[in-house]
Amino acid sequence: YYLLIQCITKWHQENGFNSSLQLPDITLNFAKKHPLMDDQVSEQPLLVKKNVNFTQIAVDRVNTVSRGSYEVLFIGTAEGWLYKAVIVKSEVHIIEELQLFETIQPVESLKISHTEKVLYIGSRSGVIQLPLADCSKYSSFQDCTLARDPYCAWDREGRMCVQVDRHFSTLSLDQNILQNPRQGEKFHQSLVPSSDKLKPKNVTVVAGSSLVLPCQVVSNLAQTQWLFNDHSLQLKNGLHFDRQLCSLVIEDVGPSEAGHYSCFSEEAGVKFMAERYQVSVVASVPVFMEARTQELNLGLVWVLVITLGAVCLLLLGAVLYLRRRLKEQLGKGAEMKPLESTLVYPISLPKEPRNFVPSKMADSEDKFWDPVNYYYSDGSLKIVPGHALCPNGSAASPTSNGIPGQPLPTGALHSPSRLSIGNIRGSGSNGYIRLNLGTEERGEFNEELRKSIKQRNVLPDANPEESSV
Repeated sequence: YYLLIQCITKWHQENGFNSSLQLPDITLNFAKKHPLMDDQVSEQPLLVKKNVNFTQIAVDRVNTVSRGSYEVLFIGTAEGWLYKAVIVKSEVHIIEELQLFETIQPVESLKISHTEKVLYIGSRSGVIQLPLADCSKYSSFQDCTLARDPYCAWDREGRMCVQVDRHFSTLSLDQNILQNPRQGEKFHQSLVPSSDKLKPKNVTVVAGSSLVLPCQVVSNLAQTQWLFNDHSLQLKNGLHFDRQLCSLVIEDVGPSEAGHYSCFSEEAGVKFMAERYQVSVVASVPVFMEARTQELNLGLVWVLVITLGAVCLLLLGAVLYLRRRLKEQLGKGAEMKPLESTLVYPISLPKEPRNFVPSKMADSEDKFWDPVNYYYSDGSLKIVPGHALCPNGSAASPTSNGIPGQPLPTGALHSPSRLSIGNIRGSGSNGYIRLNLGTEERGEFNEELRKSIKQRNVLPDANPEESSV
C-alpha cells in the first residue's frame, strides 16, 4: 500500500507533473484499486507484494523489553491471507503469513481487541478469532529471536519463548527487534547453541537407491547450506535440494556418497547447525536371522496357545452335552418304569379249546373265582399256580392250589409261573409275555402295546432279572 501526503510531490514536479490532472492513467488506476491509500508518511512505499491485492489493514502499537514501541501491521488480502508485519525504521519485516479460510475468499474486516489480546477477521462465510501472538510455536532461541515478533521474547531461565506482556519480569528476557543483516547487526554468538550438542543421525542406505535427508527450518527467510565431510557440498547431477520437501535428495547412491552430512540454517547473519547425518552405504539389505527367528517363535507360541485353548473349549462343550443327554435318557427310563410293571408282550400261551367246559366247584371255590379276585386294583391279572405238568413230566401235587375249570396244557409246556425268563430274554423278545383270555382280540390295546415295546427297545434295562407281566 501507499501512504501519500499529497498527490503531487517534488518527484512529480521534477518529472513534469504539476497537477493531478497530468498524472498518467496507470497511477490513477492503481490509486483507484487500492482503497487502503492514506496520507503519505514516507517518500516510498513501506511494503510491496507482487500479484497480491490488500483489502483490509489493522495496526497495533506494542511495547518491547527495551521499553521501545513498534507498530505491528495485520493486513488481509483478497485471497484470504493474513500478513503479520512489524515496521522497523523505514522497512517492513513480515513476521508470518497465514491462510485463514479453506476456500478462497477476501478478508472484509479486521478488528483488534486490546483487552482480550485477539484479532477478529471477518469474511462472507464467518468470523475468525486469532491471538495477537502465539509465542509457543517458537521452540528454540533462534526461532524466537529471528522471528522479530515484538510480542515475544526468549526467557533464559525457563528456556522458552514467552509473551512479553504476560511475563512478570523482563530481566531474564532476550529480544532483538532491530537486528538487520544489511547493516551488519548480528546475534550475540554466545546465545547460539553449540553444534557439538546436536548428535548425528545414523542412516543406512542400499547402493543404487535414492536418499532423502530432511532439513526443516521454521523461518521461510532462512537459507540452508549443506556440508559433506566438513566441505561445502557441490550440487550436481543426481544431487539437488528440494525446496518443497526441505530436503537434500541424492539419486543412485554409491559408496562415494557415504560420510558425514551437515545442514546449516542462516538468517540475519546467524548461521547454526540444524541437522547432522552419518550415512552408510551397503551393497544389499542386511538380514538379521536371529531377530526374525525370535519373532517367528513368539508368533508360533501364540498360535499354539490359541489352538490349545480352542480345543479345550470344544472338549468341555462335548462333555457337557453328553452329560446332559445321559441325564435325559436316564430320566426317560425312570418315567418308563411304571409302564414296565404293567404291560405284557409278546409271547403267547396256548388258547383253551373250543369245547372248554368250566368245572363245577363248591360255593367257596365260586367265591374264590369272583371276578373281583381275578385282578389287582390297577387292573393287572393275578397269576396263581395252575395244574401244569412238572418239569419231570409228573402230575402236579394234589395239594397244589390249581385254577378250577382250566384244562391242563398238553406237551411239555411249562406253566406261566415257571417259564424260563432267562431264555425268553435271550430270544430278543425283551422278556415280555402276552396272556390272552379266550379268543377276544383287542386291536387298540395291541397297537398301543406295540408302540410302548418299540420305545422300550432303545432304553437300557435297569434290572435284567426283572420281568413284567
